[in-house]
Amino acid sequence: MNEILPQDFARQFGAHDIDLQAARFICALSGGLDSICLLHLLNAVGAQIRCVHVNHGLQADAAQWARFCEQQAAHYQVPCAVHTLTISGTDNLEERCRKMRREIFAAELRDEEILLTAHHQDDQTETFFLQLLRGAGPAGLQAMPAVPVKFGVGQHFRPLLPWTRQSLKDYAQREGLQWHDDPSNDVNVHDRNYLRNEVMPRILERWPGAHATVRRSVELMRDSSELLQVLAEHDGALSTVGRQLDFASLRTIGERRISNVLRHWLKRLNVRPPNYARLSEGVRQFLEASSERAPLLTWSDGVIQRYRDTLMFFDPCEDADLRACIKVVPEQWLALPSGCGRWRLREVTGTAGHLHGTQCDPEQLQVSFRTSGERLLREDGSHQPLKDWFQQRGVPGELRKRTPLLMHDDEIIAVGDGWINPRMQPVVNASAWRVEWDFPGSQSVQN
Repeated sequence: MNEILPQDFARQFGAHDIDLQAARFICALSGGLDSICLLHLLNAVGAQIRCVHVNHGLQADAAQWARFCEQQAAHYQVPCAVHTLTISGTDNLEERCRKMRREIFAAELRDEEILLTAHHQDDQTETFFLQLLRGAGPAGLQAMPAVPVKFGVGQHFRPLLPWTRQSLKDYAQREGLQWHDDPSNDVNVHDRNYLRNEVMPRILERWPGAHATVRRSVELMRDSSELLQVLAEHDGALSTVGRQLDFASLRTIGERRISNVLRHWLKRLNVRPPNYARLSEGVRQFLEASSERAPLLTWSDGVIQRYRDTLMFFDPCEDADLRACIKVVPEQWLALPSGCGRWRLREVTGTAGHLHGTQCDPEQLQVSFRTSGERLLREDGSHQPLKDWFQQRGVPGELRKRTPLLMHDDEIIAVGDGWINPRMQPVVNASAWRVEWDFPGSQSVQN
């Protein structure tokens, strides 16, 4: 596809059953050539849009670009929200900016809205080569999805993927559009810029049809990835899986197929898998560790623990955050450290499993986490190590350290939502407090 025409652009939506007149869109507007063309085309086909601009604050003219985007949106009589980032340091700058942009767009999306970004065929080719040079498999070599994908509470779609950057430039010049060129695109210290400015011109000079060839390879990788997904669903029974996976049934299928199951399991959880080497090492440890051990696979996006014959996924959690002591505010959800969910104390009519209302003053309580040596009061007045209580109930180590402990001075009053100190049990129909713990994936500890 070469020349861009509004009717061809509109067909990209129809091909994926998106009603241009009924759907609501967010246009990710940077002010560069690509997003300015996207905004103009959306206006030309009568789409219902609003714009979002992310000001990274990394260029001297960043504020001017933000104003330019607001002016462009105003020209088409559409709203434009501007988000200004505060970024410190230069380590892994590209990835951090990308992550922050995604978080902003996800937060902006309303139910059933579709985020539109202006990625084009050149971007797709660059992504393919970058993934290839990182040693990606079929999933990574699919590059960017050409179909709408789930994103936040809505979807993400890239309707300009069939066209090249030159096609967009020709369109912009034909329509008399104005845009800002980002000078950072000329700095070859970034991998994508080096590939775009130094490598791709030589490839296209030698192989002018490289974009079309890469597009065909991307489609083949998509076919391969779909077949691997079918195999993973067969091997791991993934159709109904949550954050726990039966490992006993996987032991006989071999390391590569187990790795394939774990990748697709994580994909279903909307979690980016660890790299090939780390995943392979994790699978090897899951297979070789004895039943008494509980090996961990840890990476930046999460933790998988094998406990007995079950694999459990947990969100990332920093051990330093678990040293926190959080003051109880009755009836309010308390945000626990990342990966630990939320917790609250709610007033109810007393029954077994609640805290006695008159013996329990919430202002004297706080929520904390395990250190070592904690003990629980038994009905007969003796004490039991908290570690033993966890072991008896089959609670894995990762869940143990994330379980909130309700404390009064140095005494444990409640463990998660599953144990209540017997001296705090209320009489029937008396005033009482109910402990509620909302943990990611609905895992918790039960009495």
